[in-house]
Amino acid sequence: MKWHEKDKLESDFLFAGTRVYAIGHKNGRFAGRWNGIWNLPLKIADGVNFGLLTDDATQIGWLPDFCKEFTFSGDIERTFEIGGLSINQRVFVLKLKRGVCWIFRINNRENKKVTFKFIANPVTNLEWELK
Repeated sequence: MKWHEKDKLESDFLFAGTRVYAIGHKNGRFAGRWNGIWNLPLKIADGVNFGLLTDDATQIGWLPDFCKEFTFSGDIERTFEIGGLSINQRVFVLKLKRGVCWIFRINNRENKKVTFKFIANPVTNLEWELK
């Protein structure tokens, strides 16, 4: 089964292995209380964010702001376009281990100098709340 979308990229999507699962938006953003990376019963990260800074830019271009398409066929594949850059991202949760992997391929059509940025928001929260 293959799922392909170019619209509604702000809606949530869950992907999982046997030990770890992640909930985020189809565009790659992790906004929201329950979104993040989970290794039950702990939430281990509120999310991660990837971006690019080109030599002619003054601000980081965060990839979720430039998502053009989302495909799911066991792994998640996203395409981002920022100026003369096309970025293909493949994301998967390891099936038997604890981890999430991101693989990027950057096509730099204009030969710009590019700096890759990565921010993680690690947390250790229990899944349940005490009342």
